[in-house]
Amino acid sequence: MILSEDEQSIYFLGYPEYLPQTYALLYRMNIVDGSYEELGDSIPFVSEEIATNINLYYSHKRKEFYCLVQEFEKQGEASVRMYSLQAPPVSLNEMRRYELKAASERWKVYAAIGIGVLIVLGVCWRVAYKKKRRVAKSAGVPSVSSTDAGIEADGKVGKAAKAEVPGLTEIRYRERNAIYLFGTFSVLDREGKDIAYMFSPKLRTIFLYILLHSIWDDGVFSSAMNEIFWPEKTNDKIKNLKGVAINHIRKILQEIDGIELIHVHESGRFVLNTCDDFYCDYASFAHMLRSGSRPLDAEAVGRLLKIWIRGCFLNATDHELFDGYKYKVEETILTIVPVEVDKAYRAANFALVVKLCNVWAYADPLSEQGLSYTVCAYRKMGNPEEALRRYSSFAGLYKKTMNANYSIAYESIKLP
Repeated sequence: MILSEDEQSIYFLGYPEYLPQTYALLYRMNIVDGSYEELGDSIPFVSEEIATNINLYYSHKRKEFYCLVQEFEKQGEASVRMYSLQAPPVSLNEMRRYELKAASERWKVYAAIGIGVLIVLGVCWRVAYKKKRRVAKSAGVPSVSSTDAGIEADGKVGKAAKAEVPGLTEIRYRERNAIYLFGTFSVLDREGKDIAYMFSPKLRTIFLYILLHSIWDDGVFSSAMNEIFWPEKTNDKIKNLKGVAINHIRKILQEIDGIELIHVHESGRFVLNTCDDFYCDYASFAHMLRSGSRPLDAEAVGRLLKIWIRGCFLNATDHELFDGYKYKVEETILTIVPVEVDKAYRAANFALVVKLCNVWAYADPLSEQGLSYTVCAYRKMGNPEEALRRYSSFAGLYKKTMNANYSIAYESIKLP
């Protein structure tokens, strides 16, 4: 417990001890009458092991509270997380009052801006319309209304009405019952909360091993898991450790609709069964590779790009078990993305070029062709500072990897 600076209250952490997957809250209690209130947000953690502990500290110098969570597992592994909160902390009701007030102020500003924009647009349209009428009258031809722009006399769509080159400006991801393996590893439950923290490093590796084999095959043999994850343990020890790991995964998956870990006794396999309520970006990627035409059509390519733009595949997981899957992703990226980059550049969609080159760098960070497109795209967008920064970053990585200076000067970067 921590005494407040006015010595009228005490701060302490509390959590439901009877819940294995529980959460802690910061409380402020009045010393005089014993009344208390919840402060800040909840801190989730797993308290199944008695050694797991959570502590509260306060820095008078920085005016901040610190919460240290130390979680232990049956296998002996431990994880430590730290949270900070500025003082004095506020309650949920105070935050809601502030948000409502801020939202009200924002709407006033937005309304004023919207009215101003409408007035300007109205004036511009009026001026343009009058000018068009004068030109049409002097030329002796009927005027054309703005709704007819781009439509030829025979009813066909003219050049002005053709759709622009499609980009990836609006990318929407599933916000619940989803697992993302591209970019930051995320596990969203049915409420939309990210519960990836529930997976320890070892548990995450086991889960990913089962998930990837369930996507491409019929799951994994229980005996194969024994040899991979507990090679030097006795049979009794393996049975216990594997049972604990499987139960942990099943408890986590209970928070997500549409996915279930089952054991097929006839074949001795563990497999993850899924339905339409559940989404996994890598499963979508694998499905398009299996069922898509060759070459992939534009719609399939667009869906793949939206998956890849989120980030590198299994970015924070470095295990030889997944090298083959990573190679397949990189191979597909290097087959599709360079072609799409060239198309976007020729269509002068330079913002899309940059996004695609970022994906390109996930598979081949030392691609000189990818660097050339990135630098030239930023130049075309009138941003030479970012072009130079990208070049410098590439040159630094090149020197670190190849132990030699990059031989092509920034001024010499160009496309054929």
